[in-house]
Amino acid sequence: MLKLEEYIAKRKKEDGMNELDKKQRSENTKASVNYVFEYFNQYIDTAEQEPLTTLKAKKVEKYRRALRDHFPEVIDWLVFINIEHGKWMDRIILNKLDDPYFFLFTTDKEFNELAYKIYYSIVEKYDYMSGTQEMISLFLKGHQKSKAVFPPWYKYVHMTDELDLWIKQTYDEYGINIYKCLYDYAFDYSNTPNIWPAKYKVKSKYYDEFIGEEPSESKLLWSYDYKHDDNICNINEFYRNMPKKPFLKGKKKYIEAVLFYIYSDFSKDTKAWNEYLNEFNKQ
Repeated sequence: MLKLEEYIAKRKKEDGMNELDKKQRSENTKASVNYVFEYFNQYIDTAEQEPLTTLKAKKVEKYRRALRDHFPEVIDWLVFINIEHGKWMDRIILNKLDDPYFFLFTTDKEFNELAYKIYYSIVEKYDYMSGTQEMISLFLKGHQKSKAVFPPWYKYVHMTDELDLWIKQTYDEYGINIYKCLYDYAFDYSNTPNIWPAKYKVKSKYYDEFIGEEPSESKLLWSYDYKHDDNICNINEFYRNMPKKPFLKGKKKYIEAVLFYIYSDFSKDTKAWNEYLNEFNKQ
């Protein structure tokens, strides 16, 4: 029985697929996904398979349920890798996902470029991943879609009617959760004191207690004075490097406001938010 990567390579050769032709990338992606579907629903059904033990079958079913928000062919692919190689490839891929703009992606090109970057970072170690760039791209699309759904607690989030409407309309039209993107960015920024401007990096209330025990850049030792930083979370660079999307154009003011709201929520400082809101509404 051919391995998955061998079957994909065989089908690509049969169809004469030119993976170097960028103009055919979208068609190649669709074809590669179809090969995976064929493998699990046609080829593997007719080949001999070693039956799973009871304990392994239980673990596999648990893993399959955990992947339920993904596309069916992606679930089959990830479960197969787990059975054959004992790896949770979804976790391995996500550990390589470090693009702060991921939740703003809307095009195949963006997903494919990130998929290829991740692919080349793992294929040497996991050689059975050879030829699976398209599946990684499809996995990333499913991951974004599932994580873009607003969590139950979001119903308690109210910034302003204007900001709330912008976030809602963007999600309704593009399936993009701007709040999710900015929340993750702010959270990561809050956990990296080493990149905060020295002027706004102040000793925390725990500084005297933990100095000498914690690493010098530990979050326990420092607090970010976001209230006085007019470049909150380095928004100037963050906004400048954002992908050019119609729902982001001219929205730097909105992005700053959402970041300020998120940070004030981190610190439970409603007074700071209300003071900021007064200034926001004047502009």
